[in-house]
Amino acid sequence: MKFFAKANNKSYELELDNSTEPISVHVNGRLIKADLVLISKEDFYSLLVDNRSYQLFIKKDSQGYDVAIGGQRFFVELQDEKTRQPRNLLKADEKPKGQIEIKAPMPGLIVKIEVEEGQKINKGDGLVIIEAMKMENEVRANVGGIIKQIFKKEEETVEKDMVLMIIE
Repeated sequence: MKFFAKANNKSYELELDNSTEPISVHVNGRLIKADLVLISKEDFYSLLVDNRSYQLFIKKDSQGYDVAIGGQRFFVELQDEKTRQPRNLLKADEKPKGQIEIKAPMPGLIVKIEVEEGQKINKGDGLVIIEAMKMENEVRANVGGIIKQIFKKEEETVEKDMVLMIIE
């Protein structure tokens, strides 16, 4: 089974063969032997990769996965081949129409808002930094446009999926 992942502005092609123990995973063509085991119902896992052990926290939301491993936290978007194909049929220069809501990916405290209303931004630009579980997480723009409205201020707490700002 083939998947496509994006994390920290890097893209990865994953091909899984779960007919073997441990599972064989090709990441961008490189073979990795991996074993992932759920340790608790709170999304805490043990990951064994090439005889190295890691503990990780994986939380799924509507846009992807929030992953914490080795003191670092990042967001992973994941698509399978069927999901990806229709998106690839769109024209490269086609942009989403209308307004895009930027939502908090997790509950936390807004440490810094990196943009201002009326500011022109590009896809991938940093928008806001949210502190959660003693780690700072940067929310980046998934589209380019203009910041139409910002709903929150620095030092305010937010809940998961709360609208932070609108891009037009």
